[in-house]
Amino acid sequence: MKQKGEWTNQELVVMLFQHDSMALACLYRVHANNLLQYFTIKFKGLNKDEISDLITDSFIKLVDHPEKFQAGKSSLKTFLIRDISRDILNSIAKKDRAKKRLTIVELSNEHGNIELEEGIGEADILQAKIQNFFKDVFESERDIQLAWMMEVHKKRDTSLYANLLQITHLSFEEQKNAVKQHKDRIQKRLNRGGWKSFLLKLQKHV
Repeated sequence: MKQKGEWTNQELVVMLFQHDSMALACLYRVHANNLLQYFTIKFKGLNKDEISDLITDSFIKLVDHPEKFQAGKSSLKTFLIRDISRDILNSIAKKDRAKKRLTIVELSNEHGNIELEEGIGEADILQAKIQNFFKDVFESERDIQLAWMMEVHKKRDTSLYANLLQITHLSFEEQKNAVKQHKDRIQKRLNRGGWKSFLLKLQKHV
């Protein structure tokens, strides 16, 4: 395997469109550190780990959908900067919305104004709360589905994750490695989002 920096952007693009199983790792080794430094300076108020996760998310999206990159319109690095910037701004906006929603819920609780629709059971309420938590933590529907599989349904079968990630064309060993990367990423986001504290609060109200 080449050392860091030995892949050109042209070589990376070829790997992406050939669905090379090493494309994600090579993207990370060539561009991750520089992008992390750039966005850490640009968005000083954001957690460095969060920026790193959003960079990884952008790499994964590009590996899954290389056709989104059009070489004639921009360089690979410019494309990544634009995509990650958009994700970071979306993440900031989502946090702001979550804070406003939390304030409204707390006020409603204090004054006893929360009303539940008839026919909604406790299980439905718990599922809705978990779904809302996942939506606050994750940007994509696929990541929400991964979180459900990992933390709610406790699925362990690699093939289930491979189907969801659309990587069944890879060898089983490559599937295992890719699934592990995704699961580690999801777990980090959950931990940073306060998943354990959220579960404790749910248990107290069951």
